[in-house]
Amino acid sequence: MGSLPRVKYSEARNTSLGAAAGQGTQHPFSLAGINVNYSDSGLFGFAVGAAASDVHNVVKNVVKKMREVGKGLTEAQLKTAKQQLKAHVLMSFEEQNQVLEELGVQLLNGSTPLGVDNAESAIDALSLNEVNEVVSKTLKGKVAIAAVGSVSNVPHAEDLV
Repeated sequence: MGSLPRVKYSEARNTSLGAAAGQGTQHPFSLAGINVNYSDSGLFGFAVGAAASDVHNVVKNVVKKMREVGKGLTEAQLKTAKQQLKAHVLMSFEEQNQVLEELGVQLLNGSTPLGVDNAESAIDALSLNEVNEVVSKTLKGKVAIAAVGSVSNVPHAEDLV
């Protein structure tokens, strides 16, 4: 759906969330997906940096896009997402520090570290039903908002439900 821009110093308009956010502003903005997992809970969402006058529309558009995705991905969307994820994983294996950090995290979580080949196989093994089930469950969680700066135009959490 979205992560940091793939091109350094560019806006995030080349992701589905970035395109949605870009419809709410003509000014530069920043958008990053957030996914933090724990054994019994987690945090899933996005972080936006936008002009104070545009933040309401940007946030509303991103939430609307997330709801659309929550209704279910198509086979084509899943194929694109798998390709993007594999590219990200393969590129992250180019830097030794990132490889060591990732292997350390996997070991600390009690799992067997995945190499490049195993990571690609694991991504390819994901089915559309599995992904849609996780997406649906994730987006049914509680909505929370945190804001810094000029917050007068930031929508309230209850307005996003």
